[in-house]
Amino acid sequence: MRKTIFKKLEAQGLIANYNRLRKNLPPRLPERVYIWDETLREGVETPTVFLTYVERVKLAKLLDEAGVSIITVGFPALSEEEKNAVKKIANEGFQQASIAASARAVKSDIEACLDCGVKEIPIFTPFNGLNL
Repeated sequence: MRKTIFKKLEAQGLIANYNRLRKNLPPRLPERVYIWDETLREGVETPTVFLTYVERVKLAKLLDEAGVSIITVGFPALSEEEKNAVKKIANEGFQQASIAASARAVKSDIEACLDCGVKEIPIFTPFNGLNL
């Protein structure tokens, strides 16, 4: 049987086929996998992308039906319009997903999220020369 270049490199210890290494596998798989989705927040912040409220709700409902555990729907501190959209989406009534809204580590951002009635608030802090 002819050895492929990958098998030769693996035999020399230069690469590893992690699919075959038992030591990289967990002792047992978890009973449930939790998916945290940021599509709605990231999508709204992407230049040239605009989702209507109806599109955002439809996407959130599809994510909920797919079994996503946490859906981050927006960044309420961005604007009053965004805050209203997040609040309305959070009150749409989802079957299994917990609705989240992002905030900076700033009191007013967190208060904006709390005003929206979301169940989760992921807090982010930028790290750069100005913030250190």
